[in-house]
Amino acid sequence: MLDHAPYLGLIWALWGVGFLTTVGRAILRFKVQKKYVIEDYLALLCFIFLTALTSVITVVEPKFRIVRNYLLDSQTDPLTPPPLTMDQMLANNTIALKLMFSQMLLFWTTLWAGKFSLMAFFRRVVIGLPRYMMIYWVVFVIVMATYLACMLSNFLTCTPLTKYWSAMGCSDPENVVRADHSIKFATGADVAADLLIMLLPLRLLVKVRISAKQKIGLAWMFSLGLIVVAFAFIRLWKVTKATAHAQIDPTTLTEGPLLLSMWSQIEGAVALLVANIPAFRSLITPPGGTGIRPSKPYNRGSSYPENSNGDSRSKSISKPRVRRSSYEMQSLHSDEGSFGSRVELRDERNIVRTTEVAVAVHSRGEQSIQYPFSPAV
Repeated sequence: MLDHAPYLGLIWALWGVGFLTTVGRAILRFKVQKKYVIEDYLALLCFIFLTALTSVITVVEPKFRIVRNYLLDSQTDPLTPPPLTMDQMLANNTIALKLMFSQMLLFWTTLWAGKFSLMAFFRRVVIGLPRYMMIYWVVFVIVMATYLACMLSNFLTCTPLTKYWSAMGCSDPENVVRADHSIKFATGADVAADLLIMLLPLRLLVKVRISAKQKIGLAWMFSLGLIVVAFAFIRLWKVTKATAHAQIDPTTLTEGPLLLSMWSQIEGAVALLVANIPAFRSLITPPGGTGIRPSKPYNRGSSYPENSNGDSRSKSISKPRVRRSSYEMQSLHSDEGSFGSRVELRDERNIVRTTEVAVAVHSRGEQSIQYPFSPAV
């Protein structure tokens, strides 16, 4: 366990990383695009909750450390005088446990604000594709449900709720086991939500016609949630390891809140970092570097089957080309289209949709048939 100064140094250093990436995101977005979109506001919300989480941890850490240090000293010397009077110690524990309760609510909200920021970004990738949008909303509902479940678990860990900040807190064996189950459930919900968000654009990525290098780059960006998953498992392991020895060594029970606070801060800061990283993609990807195009290459020799007389003819309007509708995803800041005869820029989402329409005509005897091309999505 870190001492007081290094502990708070780590807590605020993590906050500083979140602050720098959030400010950098805001400056870059405004400089290049002159406006903000929904994922920017959600990332800012994530930072605000991280700031609140950091502040609560800063206040609660000394209160738990007083108890921990006293228990450690009393094991060495049973005559060690308590640092506070009995009434002061009880008041200290009550305040610490109330802050710990609010800290967990802030922690889950920080994580899910980052998740929803990523989901807002992915929505701009799949918008206009009905099948993908349906999947998107299913994932959105599931992710929202996991957030509510994690918040609810915080209220059900210790019952009645007032016992949570009683003199002894939820330190009896039954509640310790319940708390252990609660953190395992919440971690599972956290990981499941991250995996669903990462899988959301996977099918689209498989179908797009881009180079293998570009696919790897996009897959890396879409898989950033794995970093949060890794830290979620580390947090679970560290906390459950401490509480598992609570019956043997009471000091480990006081270390539990300190470890939980530290690893909650680490995971929260990583969640904000992961939410901000896609906004910096334009710094390393040149305009037009990565696009999402049809899965089949363009073939100028577009034709239709011959009729019974063996003749066929086709003509195109405006452009002698037929393509499926395509979605360019240059960078998060790009307002440019790269090809096609019709370009639509969705201002609020900054997704370029390029559609080309061709009409082919061939004759069957005296009958003339037209084939309007309807872009498939």
